[in-house]
Amino acid sequence: MAHAAAGRGGGAGDEGDDRLGDLGGDVFGGLLLGEAADLADEHDGDGVGVLVEHAQGFHGGGADDGVAADADAGGLADVALRELGDDLVDGGARYSFGDGVCMVGVVDAANSLAVVKKLIFEDKKLTMGQLREALAADFEGYEELERMCIAAPKYGNDEEYTDQIAKDIYNICYNLHEKIDHLGRPVMPSAYSVTGHVAFGEFTGTLPNGKKAKKPLVDASVSAQGGTDKNGPTALVKSAAKIIDTVKYSSNHLNMKFHPTALRGMDGARKLLSLIKTYFDLGGYHVQFNCISGETLRDAQLHPENYKELVVRVAGFSAYFVTLDKDTQDDIVRRTELTF
Repeated sequence: MAHAAAGRGGGAGDEGDDRLGDLGGDVFGGLLLGEAADLADEHDGDGVGVLVEHAQGFHGGGADDGVAADADAGGLADVALRELGDDLVDGGARYSFGDGVCMVGVVDAANSLAVVKKLIFEDKKLTMGQLREALAADFEGYEELERMCIAAPKYGNDEEYTDQIAKDIYNICYNLHEKIDHLGRPVMPSAYSVTGHVAFGEFTGTLPNGKKAKKPLVDASVSAQGGTDKNGPTALVKSAAKIIDTVKYSSNHLNMKFHPTALRGMDGARKLLSLIKTYFDLGGYHVQFNCISGETLRDAQLHPENYKELVVRVAGFSAYFVTLDKDTQDDIVRRTELTF
C-alpha cells in the first residue's frame, strides 16, 4: 500500500473544472452520493459525498528507539525524533505530511452517473422514477432494466465518456479536501480500499451501475467493475492512468486478474512487462496482479481443504484465499479474467 507521493503526474489534475453537469436528483438514496441536483460546481461541499475511509495520518503506531512508525517516512523521521523527542504522529518528523481522507467507491459513482447520463438524459430510455423504483427493489422484477444499466458505458475501457466522470470526481474531492491538518502539516487525500470496499458495500444500497444492496463496491481506487472492462488490459491501464493525479493523491491502487494462460512462457512475460511499463509511463503509480483462473477460485471455495496454501492479492495486501470471508472471496472471483 503506497503512502508517499509519486514522482510524476498522472495528468488527471491538469483540468481544474469538472464536467459532471446536472445529472438530476437523489438517485442513490443518499447511500453513495449525496443529493446532487447540480454537480457542476466542484467547490460546492454538498455536490459529491463519495464514501470515504478516514485514514488520518500514521496513527497506526508510534516510534521505537528512533525508528519511525511508518516505513515510508523512516529515513526522514529518524534524526528528528531523536533530537526533538516528539512522536511521528505529533509532528516529530522533520518533513511531515498527513494522510487525509481515503476515497473508496469513486468508480461505482462514476459508472452510476454514466448510467443516469446515458439512459435518462441522453437516450431517454428510462425516467428517474423508473430507475428509483428498480433500485428500491434491488432490481428484483426489473431484470431488463438491470441489463440496460450494466450494458451502459463503464469505466476501464479507455473511453472518455465514463473515464472523464471518474476523473472529475477525483478532482472535485481533491479541491474539497483540507490541505493542512491539525498539526500544521501538509495533508493529502489518498485512494485505496484494502477491504473497505467490502465493508462499505454492506452499508450501501443498490446502485445504477448494477451493484446489488450490501454487495461490495469496486475494489481499490482505479480498478474496473468486475466484468465491465471489455477492451482488454491495455485499455484498462490507460483508463487507470488518466483519472487520478498521483502527485495530488498520496496513494493509488489498481488490481488486475489474469488467466494463467495469458502469462505463459517468455511471450506472456514480455507482454506483462510491456503492460506495466506502459502504465507507469502514462503516470500510473501502483498495480498488483492475481494470476489464477476463476475456476480454481470457485473450486477452492467448495474444497478449501485442498487449497490451504493458495495466496491471492486482495486490495493492498496478500492473504490465504480460504481464510477470507465469503464476500471478499466472491469479490476476487468476480474480477475480470484478463487475457492479451
